[in-house]
This record gives sequence, structure tokens and C-alpha cells, in this order.
Amino acid sequence: MKLHHRVACGLLLTIFSLSYVTGDEMTVYGRRGMVVTAHQLSSQVGMKVLMSGGNAVDAAVSMAAVLGVVEFEMSGPGGVGNMLIYWNQGPNPSVINLDFRDVIASKARMEMYDQKNKERGILASCVPGNVAGWHAALSRYGTISWEEALQPAIEYAENGFPISGREVSYIERNLETIQQYPNSAAVYLPGGQPPKPGEIFVQKDLAQTLRRIAQHGPDIFYKGELADEFVSFSNEHGGVFTKADFENYQVHWRQPVQTSYRDYQIVSASAPNFGPAIIETFNILEGFDLPSMEPNSADFIHSIAESLKVAADDGMRYIGDPRFVEMPLERLTSKNYAKNVRSRIHPQRASYHVGDSLADDSNNTTAISVVDSNGNMVSAIQTLISAMGSRVVFGNTGVLFNNNMRKVRSAGPNKLEPGKTFGTPSAPSMILHKNKPFMAIGGVGAANIWQAIAVVMARVMDGKMDLHEAIASPRFTIRYGYMAVKKGLARDDQFQYRELTVEPGLPEKIRTELKARGHELVEGYTGNVHAILIDPETGVMKGVGDPRIHARALAW
Repeated sequence: MKLHHRVACGLLLTIFSLSYVTGDEMTVYGRRGMVVTAHQLSSQVGMKVLMSGGNAVDAAVSMAAVLGVVEFEMSGPGGVGNMLIYWNQGPNPSVINLDFRDVIASKARMEMYDQKNKERGILASCVPGNVAGWHAALSRYGTISWEEALQPAIEYAENGFPISGREVSYIERNLETIQQYPNSAAVYLPGGQPPKPGEIFVQKDLAQTLRRIAQHGPDIFYKGELADEFVSFSNEHGGVFTKADFENYQVHWRQPVQTSYRDYQIVSASAPNFGPAIIETFNILEGFDLPSMEPNSADFIHSIAESLKVAADDGMRYIGDPRFVEMPLERLTSKNYAKNVRSRIHPQRASYHVGDSLADDSNNTTAISVVDSNGNMVSAIQTLISAMGSRVVFGNTGVLFNNNMRKVRSAGPNKLEPGKTFGTPSAPSMILHKNKPFMAIGGVGAANIWQAIAVVMARVMDGKMDLHEAIASPRFTIRYGYMAVKKGLARDDQFQYRELTVEPGLPEKIRTELKARGHELVEGYTGNVHAILIDPETGVMKGVGDPRIHARALAW
């Protein structure tokens, strides 16, 4: 199939004429295809792919590459990701999990790291996986060529795009660190200053890198000239990458974790992602009569929050790279285990939460949801770990590298072992209803990701909320992991507390009831969620991008 990027204007007119936007201006309806991402330009590219005959995987890969250009602070070729694919072809539709997380460099050693250099700088990066992941997905399921998938990203990097105030703000927040690295400053401080909102932001070096990847495939990134440049730059600046680190990189096709829940089947990405924690949460919730509760009531919130605590504790204790970490996943995701741990939850009293540290509570990820006309679905999440990652552009490649070494610990699932992938709160997920696709959902926001996804799922399945209301209503998540350590609530290895993050807008009456049960309420960030829901009766698709970040759903 040949995709022509130059047909943009005509296709966009068709997109907006065939999709219906509700009064809330965030919900979109369609019948033949739908995409949701955090940036309008990437969503437009996804719709062009679908309307030109491409499938959900074609669109997801094209949008993933574009997001690495137009939302450069969240992802890119130097980042990592995970993709859940529902393939609705043949007599037996299936769900598969493509894991393209990063891996620790072979020469990395714990004594090299302090709190600062594992957060940012040349030592903060792991070998990235996005390029390999995009290519693996397209090779197995795509219909467009690799060059066609990357062409929109190349054009936005080469010719530029009007940069938003959001992207500018991330450059300004990291100005001091960016100025320390000339290669980074050359990209993000054109003329020596951050760009202004609305300026055309050009990334010529990144365009050339993407063009070379498009022409030569991922081998140039992991085994060829680009890998040589990454390693050379790393060595010149005190890094630890070797050529073998890149040559040995592999993606992993995994079976997702899943469970039945009332009339639904919940499917999520397996370890090292926190999908098992989502499965455990719903196995626990199945024993509570959530459908009888008001979806924003104290009872509803308390039941979910306490279930999240149990799942978070288990996740922090066990979830990691399955090649290195022994994990009792079968037990943790079983109905019997959920029945046993459910007894720890008191209906009127908040429990203390115990666990190990992992991640912060910032908005530092990007999510993709796609459904095509054949019912194929994709939910993908990719990231640089922190916003702007390591803050280091490697050489003259234009590639901003991740800072996943910030997760390294001296013990537990995330202890340092060369070649290892860290456990991550990422959890692209799906819901099936009577074995048919019902929802593709993803989220952003570090430790909030899997929790926000679970809350929205519960609101739809049990609270019978409209999808927009389920996403836009004031949300809540538990505070755990690195966010608790950073705020002085815990030691680096273990902690106990009862904090519950809530958003403004939660009624005072509900707050009072939650406090009476012992919850310590703190207003704060609870992540962002994008989702597509398919009506089981009509087949009509409904897409919602989280209004907290003005995400964009498009359909036809």
C-alpha cells in the first residue's frame, strides 16, 4: 500500500467532516477508525494512515515516530516503550504484548551513581528500544513500508512545526542542564534561547537521523554508524556504553496478563510493566459490590484505593525483568490470591501502605490508542522516563536519550544488573466484552499510569459512567514509590503511610468521609488517560483524549 503524505489537506477535511465532536469538545464518535494521542499533529498523521488503507499498527508506529518529534520531551528514538496489540484477523483473534523497554549498559556499576547523575547527564541513559520496537511491530503486522511510516516524522523534523507552550515550558524548566551540553543546546536553544510558543521549531539533525533509519532500517541505529556515534559520544563524555550494548539489544514478544471481571476480560502488558498490578486490582475488586455504589462516592473511592495499595505493594516487591527476577505472577494474578488479600481491606478504615520506591508522580510519558475498521486495536505507551530524559542529545544525531538509570536501586527487582530492564509502572491495557474488542486504553504520569487506567476502567465497567465523564471527572491515585521518598514520607527502601492524591473538584462531602476513614488527602497530579471505547451493540467508536493535557481524538 502506498501512503502519500501530500494528501494531508484533503484527508483532514474528510476527517473533520466524518467525525462528530460532542458539546464537551473532547469526545469523538466514528465507525471506521479512531486514534487518540497527546498531540494533534500525531493524531492527524494516524488518521491519514487509516484513511489511506493502513491498519491500527501502521497508524500506531507512524504516530509514535511523530510524537518523538513534536512531543520530543516525552519520547523519541532515544526512548523506550511497550505496545499491546489486539489482532482481529482470522478465526481466532488474539492479544500480544510487544516489549521494547531499554536495558542497562554492560559496564554500569552501582558505585558510579549518585542521586544527581542517575537522574540526568551522560550516565543516566540505558540502551533505548523505541526504534527496534516500532520496526518489530510494523514488520509483523504492518501493511505500509518502514520508509512510509517514518516519513511524516522526518518531514516535521526537517521542516519544523509550531511549538506549543507546553513543550517550551519543559525546555525552560531544564534550561540550566541543557546549557551544560552543547549538543542539547544546539537543538533546544536556537539562537541561544528557548523558542517562543508558536515559533517553527526545526530539528535538522533528528530529521537526518530518522531519514537514515528509514533508509537502512534499525540496524544502523543498533549495529551501524549511528551506534558508533552514540558509543563514541558516550566515551568522550564519561559514559559507559559499548557497541555490544547496542548490538545485543532485542525486543520481546510476550503473552499479556489477563483476567475475567464480571462480563468483561481485562488484558494488560506483562512484567516488567505493571499490568499484573492492574489484574490483581480487579481480582480484588471483584469481591466488592462496586456496581451498587455511586462512582464518585467515598465507598467507591475507598474500595479502589485500598485495592490499589495491595497491588502496588506486590508490584513494588516483585515486578521486574522476567529474565532476571523471579516473580510469582501466576499467584499474584490469581483469583484465590485476591480472595485472601481482600480480607486485609477494611470497608471503613484506610490501611497503611508498605512498599519499595520506584518512580515519581510527574507527567513524563505519552500514550497512543488506535482502532481500525477491522477491529484491530493498539494501546501503546512510550517515554524518555523523565520529561526531557537525560537532557543529553548524543552527538550530532539529534537524538535525546532517556534517563532510566534513575530507577536503579541497590536491592530488589530494580537492583543494577547489566543487560537488565527495570520494572515500570507503564501498563497499556484493553478490555474485551464477550470476547469482542471493547476498549483500548493507555495513560501517562509515571507511578500514576496503571492506577489512572484502573480507575477509569472501574468507572466505565462498574460505575456505568460515560467514557468522557470517566476520564474527565476528578480522579484519585495512591501515593507510593519514589514520590513518597522525595517528599520525606519514607526511607529509600520501605515506607508506611496513608496518602491519597485527589484532584480539585472532588466534593467536600466526599473528602470529609474519606478523611473520617483515615485517608490523608493531598491535592495533586493523578496522571492522564486516553481511551477508545467500542459500543458492543452498534460498533460505534467513542474516543476521548484527556482534557488535562488537551489530548486529541480523531475518527472517521
